[in-house]
Formats: sequence, C-alpha cells, structure tokens
Amino acid sequence: MLPSRQAHFEPSEAPRLHTLPSGRCFLGVSARATPDEAVWLLRGFAQLLPRHDGVLVLLEADVEADQLSPAVALAGLSNLQAATDPSRTTAHILNRWQEIDSVRRRLERVEQSRVQIAAWPHFADAVFATLRDKLVTAFTNNMGFRGDVLRQWINGQRSVEPHTLTSPEVRAACLRQIDALAMRLRVAELSGHHAEYGRDAETLVASRMYSGSYAEEGLTVEALVSQPAQRVYRRLA
Repeated sequence: MLPSRQAHFEPSEAPRLHTLPSGRCFLGVSARATPDEAVWLLRGFAQLLPRHDGVLVLLEADVEADQLSPAVALAGLSNLQAATDPSRTTAHILNRWQEIDSVRRRLERVEQSRVQIAAWPHFADAVFATLRDKLVTAFTNNMGFRGDVLRQWINGQRSVEPHTLTSPEVRAACLRQIDALAMRLRVAELSGHHAEYGRDAETLVASRMYSGSYAEEGLTVEALVSQPAQRVYRRLA
C-alpha cells in the first residue's frame, strides 16, 4: 500500500506497494487535514468505489529537485517506492498517510484493497520533470498563462499588497501552482487515472488550460502530454 453511471456531485499493517492499474480515479487531498476530512473521505469512497476499479488518494506535497526519479518513468508505476522510504517521504507526509489510512481501514476488507494512498513525490519522475519544465517556460514566455497563474494564487489569499507581486516569495508560490498543474497532468493524463475528484471547484489555470485558452501560444494539454486529453474533473462535495 502506498503512503491512494453517474453520481450526484456538488459544484497494524505496514504500508505496502500495489501495482497501479489503469482505469482508476484519483482523489486529491490537501497537505493539511480538515476537521471533517474523515467524513468527506468515507462519503467519497462510498460514491467512487462502485463506479471505479479503485481510488487513489493523492496527497499534496512539495517536490524537491533531488526527489525526481527518472527510473520511475522508465520502469513503470509498479516500481514506485513505498511510502516509508525515507528518500521520498517526510515526517509530515507519513503522518498524513497514516491519518488517511486510518480512514481506509474503516472500509470493508475487500474495499480496503481498492484504495491506495500516495503523495506527489511518488510521481516525481522524468515525465513530471519534463511537464514542469515546459510549464515553467510557458510561465516565462506566455503572458496570458503567467497572468492566470498569478491570479489563481491571488484568489487564494485574504489580501495582497501590489508591491509584493514581483517578490521572490510570490514567484515561488506561482511555481507551486505550476507544480500542481504538472502533477495533475502527470497523474490524470499519463498514469491511467483519467477521472479526478476534489473538494473544490476546478482551478482557474486547469480550467483554462483544458478549455484551450492558451492554444494560440501553443500551450495545450495535447502538446504537453503528446496525446489527446482524457482527464475529467468533478467536484465531490
């Protein structure tokens, strides 16, 4: 286990590794727990497990340059490192994994095996690095894309002083938005988890990317992943 029809959607076991088959969905989870997370996850599992082969719970986490692992892309997802591997896991990720795994254990045993838990670093391979590099280049050269990334970050703040918008801290925050988009593309388009679910509405940048808003600048999902876009996002209230 890694440290992963139509429904109504509103706008002491050690961790072990299972192969990630195609045809699964993934459920994005914040790096910070919320008070009602367990209830939300159980409700989500109840809705998604009857409609998908399995559910990957994907934990948001920082991806450092030294975590990138080209071997994952070359050898396949079945070689993803276990969540307890210290080279790819922080104490915070492990704690979050344990929190979510405690929720998974409330399911019937047959359903427990259909829920996996992973974090961003588990998909931080050469494919992800290439996607991120392309998006960083677009952020530098494409004014529309750069403006939307900045706007998305601003929308998540309580207040922003205009003079801070060119600060290194803001640029770092924008790059984290890019990491999130690159990871979404990596998992949804290139690992067989074409159905994505989350607590919130689709992000501004992902929505505009998938609607073709940056196509005039040559920035499209198809160009980034070298195949037709397949991801579908739904809010799971």
